[in-house]
Amino acid sequence: MNLGGFTGIPRDLLQMFGAMVPTDSGQFYRTNLPRFAVEDSATALVTARATSARIFLGAGDLVTNLSVVVGATGAVTPTASWLALFDPVGNLLGQTVDETTTVWAASTVKTRPLTTAVRTTRTGLHYVAVMVAAGTVPSLIGHTCSRPVLASEPNLAELTTAAGLTGVAPATRPASAFQAYTPLVVVS
Repeated sequence: MNLGGFTGIPRDLLQMFGAMVPTDSGQFYRTNLPRFAVEDSATALVTARATSARIFLGAGDLVTNLSVVVGATGAVTPTASWLALFDPVGNLLGQTVDETTTVWAASTVKTRPLTTAVRTTRTGLHYVAVMVAAGTVPSLIGHTCSRPVLASEPNLAELTTAAGLTGVAPATRPASAFQAYTPLVVVS
């Protein structure tokens, strides 16, 4: 088997990913990035705007929680925050409660339950959006990605073009533009 320039055994090439599989093989989860080679970015979020990361989900996946990893900077004086799941065409499927003034502590995993569990009906790239309105937004762990090279390639992450989001995610994903920094997101 030939995988591009790799002529070895594919299992050996993919072995490093085995360390990231949950020890409970029955636990559902999906992630948009591997957990290695990630960095902390203070530019992942902009106050009162949503950062969306694409994540592949299959039809029938049952999503109950959304998670991100907060980097070295926590949120200072937050006024609203939520995570939300949107389908491939941008319709809101579910969101977490608005945490208003709840602090996002530095160097922690932020896992929040959706207000209602969502069973996906489409297979494809969905969006997980993160919004924090705060005097200082938290940094997030993720990876810097390039712009799409081909016209048919999607952005891996996007930032809403208009500010002013509050405690409720919009019914459809707002207009967004390319963002180089893609936060690590996990659905479970």
